[in-house]
Amino acid sequence: MIKGNRRSWIISAVLLVYMITGIGCSATNDKLKQAISQEETKLPIVIEETKSIESNPKEKLAIAKNENQENHYNKYVANLYVDPQDRTIHGAQKVTYKNQTGKPQHNIYFHLYLNAFKKDSAKPFFKEAEKRVYCRGFDEGFIDIQSVVVNNREISYTIKDTILCVEFEEALKPDDQVEIGMQFDSYIPQIAHRIGANQHAMWAGNYL
Repeated sequence: MIKGNRRSWIISAVLLVYMITGIGCSATNDKLKQAISQEETKLPIVIEETKSIESNPKEKLAIAKNENQENHYNKYVANLYVDPQDRTIHGAQKVTYKNQTGKPQHNIYFHLYLNAFKKDSAKPFFKEAEKRVYCRGFDEGFIDIQSVVVNNREISYTIKDTILCVEFEEALKPDDQVEIGMQFDSYIPQIAHRIGANQHAMWAGNYL
């Protein structure tokens, strides 16, 4: 097939030339058609190879499977109690999660973004921006996980910096589903970042 973008460029260029030379409309139409026709005959013919899946049954099966697979989105439900005066948020969250990895899953990770603002944590900004972020001096932010349950059974978990790792008692099979619940307390620091507060307002970007 002919490369469409080059053809469009040539047509535009021919139009521009005839507009600049001031040739009349009727003459322009005839000469323009002739010029475009001549240029098209010079363009290379590009044959694009179309790969048939008939010769590869596995590839055909994979495509059919993807077409029939229903999209599934994990569901988050959170109940929060926000105290803007103390800049605290207490809450509970339930996550309905389906294993779509195609293999048994032994754990799941959650990002505790607010813990990036604890005293000894690696900060999510460059060192040069520290004075701008902590414009009123250092104010520590954090989120404390109080408990975690999976399918209403309390379960063990670990926290390292901003990462919460929940271990399943039994491996979650492909396409199986679980409900993960957690309770937490948190404090929003006075900082100028996507999460933070000042004397007038609180905002909670990336909170959960």
